[in-house]
Parts: sequence; C-alpha cells; structure tokens
Amino acid sequence: MQMENHMADGKYSTMVLRSPRRLLGIALSLAAVAAVSLAVLAGAPPAQAHSTSINMGWGHGGVTASHHFAYACDDRGDSRNVYTEYNYDYRFRSIKDRVYDHNGSVRGCSQDQTPGPIRWYRVCRDERFARDTCSARKYT
Repeated sequence: MQMENHMADGKYSTMVLRSPRRLLGIALSLAAVAAVSLAVLAGAPPAQAHSTSINMGWGHGGVTASHHFAYACDDRGDSRNVYTEYNYDYRFRSIKDRVYDHNGSVRGCSQDQTPGPIRWYRVCRDERFARDTCSARKYT
C-alpha cells in the first residue's frame, strides 16, 4: 500500500505503508526465530562441574567441584609450608589469594571458600632463601 504526501515545497513524496497482514507475517517470523534460538540454548548441556588437583610429591592442592573452594595439603615433614595460590572472579574483578596448609604435614588439609568461581590455581612450597617452587597454573 502506498500513500502520497504533499510536502511544503510543492513536491510529492511516496511513503510505503505496511499492511496489517504483512506486519503480522514479520512478527510471526521474528517470534519463530526467537523460539528456535531459545530451544537451541535451553537444550545445550550445562558445563559439568568437576574437582581438579595437582600433586607435587611434597604437597598437593586443588579446587572442589563447586569451584568455590581451594585447598592445600602438605605431604612431607620438611618444615616448608605448602599453599595453593588461586584466582577467582568477583564483582567484575579478578582476585588472587592463597590458602596455606596450617598444620604442616600432620593429617588434614586447609581450605578457603571464595565468593566467586575459581579460574586457575597452582600449588606452591615456601623456599627459605629462594623463590618459591610452584606448579604451572591449572585452569578450571
């Protein structure tokens, strides 16, 4: 459907108006695309939660399945502290922290809870007069 408008300068312009049937067809097409997109996204399987750990021989540490707990365990009575250094996201910030195994090589480990998901971690050992020995970062 077309309609002519008389403009102030004496010229005519043509406007194309959509019929109600045409607008309904466009709306239904958009609704169908949205429904298919939602079905595809809703049908995608969720990411599987998993725990992960690193064993260095003198100690081990890791992240639990929820990705909100990091832990550290000292496996050798050598007077060197073992800790897990980790990075998590919280309120649009990336935060790095550590959890130390406070009881040394005595049975039991230490853990920290984070308010955001842990993105990576590594297991380290305090060295007295040198740079700390650490594993490579492991991404969760």
